[in-house]
Amino acid sequence: MSMYRYDYITKIILLLITFSHTLPSNFYSESDINKTFDFYKTKYNKAYKSIDEENQARSNFVKNFGLLDDYNEKNTDKEVVYVLNKFADLDTEQLERQYSITISPFDNLRSQGLRNDDKKVTIDETKFYDLDNAKDLYKEFLTEHNKSYDKKYERKVHYYKFVQTLVKINEQRLQGINATVDENADVLEEPYEYFY
Repeated sequence: MSMYRYDYITKIILLLITFSHTLPSNFYSESDINKTFDFYKTKYNKAYKSIDEENQARSNFVKNFGLLDDYNEKNTDKEVVYVLNKFADLDTEQLERQYSITISPFDNLRSQGLRNDDKKVTIDETKFYDLDNAKDLYKEFLTEHNKSYDKKYERKVHYYKFVQTLVKINEQRLQGINATVDENADVLEEPYEYFY
C-alpha cells in the first residue's frame, strides 16, 4: 500500500471518528467495522497467535470503538476529538495486567492540532514493556549485560527486581519521562529485598 493511500485512509477514518457524534450509533455496518479493524491491525502491525485471540481483540476493538463513539457524542468541547490508539484491541484489565499501567484505549486530540513547541508525547509514540514478555526480556538483558546467577532462588529474586523495574519504566514513560533499562535493572536495593 502506498504511503499516499495509507495517509488518505487514515484521514477518512479520522473524519468518520471526528464526525461520528453527528451520526446515529447504528450507522456503522459490520463491513465498516471489519475494514476499520483491518486498517487498525495494519497501522499498528498487529498479529494474533490464534483465531480466538484475534476474535477477542476484534471484540475489544468493537467495544472500545463504541465507547469512543459515546465519548465523542457526549463531548461538549468541540476542539477535542477522541481517537483510538494502539491499545484499542485490549480491555482495561488486559492493559493493567500486560503493562501494569492504567491507560485508556483511546486518546483525545485537539482538533486544531499541537503547536510545534508542544512536547506532548502521544500514547501511540510511547513504547511500553509488555510484562507477558518479561521472561524473554530478562534473558536478553542477562545476555546483553553478561550476567548470570547460579542459584535458582538468586536468579528468581533478580528476575522479580527486573520486572519491578519494567513496571516503573512503564509508569515513567506514561508520564512522558524517557526511562530505559540499564545494567542495574535487576540489582536489589537491599540484600533481602524479596525475602519476608
